[in-house]
Amino acid sequence: MEILPRFREMARMMHQNVPLFVSMAEESELIEYLVEGESAGDATATSDFIDSLLSSDLTDKDLADLWIKAGSDWFVSEPGIRRFLTLLRDRLR
Repeated sequence: MEILPRFREMARMMHQNVPLFVSMAEESELIEYLVEGESAGDATATSDFIDSLLSSDLTDKDLADLWIKAGSDWFVSEPGIRRFLTLLRDRLR
């Protein structure tokens, strides 16, 4: 599966230094950080890409592995990956 470049950029934004500039007291802060500066066109394309992932036959493990493959330093747990991606998709809409 080809990973959308903007999705890859978001994954790469999840690196070890994130807690230095995002308090992460609430998950919404992290989501806002990831979508900051997103253009309308990119937001639509990225939300459509995430929607296609969520509606595919990919397992939670597949989705968590894809997030890491996209370049994230932060692992999202298998039980949490669908919620995380859903929050991200919904914020982009």
